[in-house]
Amino acid sequence: MLAQADAASLAVVADECLAAAPTPLVHFGPDVGTIMLTMREPVEATRFHLGEVLVTRCQVEHRETVAWAMRMGDDRASTLAAAVCDAEFAAAGPASASVERLVAETRRHLDAERAEE
Repeated sequence: MLAQADAASLAVVADECLAAAPTPLVHFGPDVGTIMLTMREPVEATRFHLGEVLVTRCQVEHRETVAWAMRMGDDRASTLAAAVCDAEFAAAGPASASVERLVAETRRHLDAERAEE
């Protein structure tokens, strides 16, 4: 869900995660590249490669926990923020509840978008 979270909300939560912790160690990234997007055809349920999409990936160590993120597009700051939030949640840090709320909010937003289709 952090891969699809709103960039501004993600930045706010990541700042909260970093407030009481040292600067995270960035293992790699944020790097921009492409990956192959695989889809499932709805009638026969067969998989096919739709094409390449632009993504940004990053891996960090925060609160002695290694975590990574990948988001579509070239937003390096949001990808770094997502990795920090993932590590905060995995480490059960003080801002874990904020990360959980962001994930729930993102899920509700995506569910509402799908319901409109």
